[in-house]
Amino acid sequence: MNGPETTTGTLIDVRIEKPGQIRIGPALAFIMVILFILVPVILVLGNAGLTARWIGFGVGSALTIVIIYAIQRHLKHKHIRRLFDLVKQGDHQSAASYMSRHAYEAGNNPLAGGWIGMLAGMGQTDTTIRASWYEERQTVEPLTISFYPILLDETEEAFRQLEEATEDAPAAPVEAAARSTQSERSFAAKIRRNVRLKGALMLGFWCFFFLNAATEAYQLSQVTVRLSFWVLVLAIYLFVSPSSGTSLSPAQWLLVPSGLILRKPARDRTRSSLHLFDRRRSVLCAYQVRKGSWVIYVADSEKNESVPVTSREARLLLRAWLSPLAPPPVEKLVDLT
Repeated sequence: MNGPETTTGTLIDVRIEKPGQIRIGPALAFIMVILFILVPVILVLGNAGLTARWIGFGVGSALTIVIIYAIQRHLKHKHIRRLFDLVKQGDHQSAASYMSRHAYEAGNNPLAGGWIGMLAGMGQTDTTIRASWYEERQTVEPLTISFYPILLDETEEAFRQLEEATEDAPAAPVEAAARSTQSERSFAAKIRRNVRLKGALMLGFWCFFFLNAATEAYQLSQVTVRLSFWVLVLAIYLFVSPSSGTSLSPAQWLLVPSGLILRKPARDRTRSSLHLFDRRRSVLCAYQVRKGSWVIYVADSEKNESVPVTSREARLLLRAWLSPLAPPPVEKLVDLT
């Protein structure tokens, strides 16, 4: 199914700072204190009525959100301009270090996506970067065997087979392996994967609100709207993957030699649209965000996309991406639509 052989890709390793405690810029902290706390307090001290206090609280909250958004937007553009200067110098290490230091101000996605998009726009394609805070990194051995498109999901049986495949014992060439409906799935493994991708800290927040709502419902001896809402939130958090292909997360990512396929529902919803990121004409960055979680940023002349992955998925993706085999021709991917 794959095209002719191409050259093996080269991996560029860069070091980034390990995320520490939650940091808030001084300007943002000052504005949050003034608008979100002092406005309601002043109204209370001035013997304002209940309605006036709620209005003050609402106005202060709204102004806080608007001003924080404006400041973050300003900081994002400022940091992207600085990144552009570093990219023009070809200094990947300095660009990655700068991005990791200032991600808390502008967010990882705008900076990393902008960085990769700049490289693609400047024609620096066939560039593969791994940004992590580990001093010792695992060696990436490019896959040298041919395989059908496989879902980027470590809970899939086809994924495990490809991990263990060698030239003497290649992965079973089952074309339907790309279809999640025909793959073996582990319920517990999928929950663990979702928690790693979305973060255990956020799960703790959701559980706190859920328990609060459950206590209220128990005291009232009825199912409340709040309880139903938090049950839904927890269900989505635990059971819906960021790349599940469902209506809540319609995008799916598939591994191919020297490439990555993005599959999304087409406008008519009866078929899927495919986009092949070919390593030879793309830029890819595997960026570590937590101990067991990474984000893959990939861009070419047409698209700039990202997807969260686990450590296992990041390793296998890099092995497939750096493969000396060419990706399959687009016309042979029609079965995936």
